[in-house]
Amino acid sequence: MKYLSLLLVFLLTSTPTHSASNHLLKHIEALSRDYFYIDFSRDTSHYKHQTEVGGEHETHYFLLGFEADTFIIKIHSTDRDVGYAPRDDSYNILTEHWDEVKQLKVITVKVIGQQAWVDVSFSAHPFAQYSLEVERLDNLVR
Repeated sequence: MKYLSLLLVFLLTSTPTHSASNHLLKHIEALSRDYFYIDFSRDTSHYKHQTEVGGEHETHYFLLGFEADTFIIKIHSTDRDVGYAPRDDSYNILTEHWDEVKQLKVITVKVIGQQAWVDVSFSAHPFAQYSLEVERLDNLVR
């Protein structure tokens, strides 16, 4: 019974939370990868997700953006700097800053191609808790 209650606590605390499920286009669970496809066309509020990553596992968030879209990506982890945005020809990383005191990374990305899947990826060894918040800035000119 003791192990069952420990398992239940683990499952409840490690289950991803989504504050804006309208953003989620698709979630694919692979053997050692999770892929979340996020869209802001139906819901312009911030996308938030909190979970854990570790071992051989990687988690990828693909943000659908169109030309001139700008995203502010905030990653908070008390375990260490766990998130990164790989480079791509269809978007520019304008700023990337890690605040050691706040344990917060802020990345600003602007789409320069007609469209892009901005990749925000997470990995850690052995494990790390993190929260992700993404805001798409409103563009006055489309």
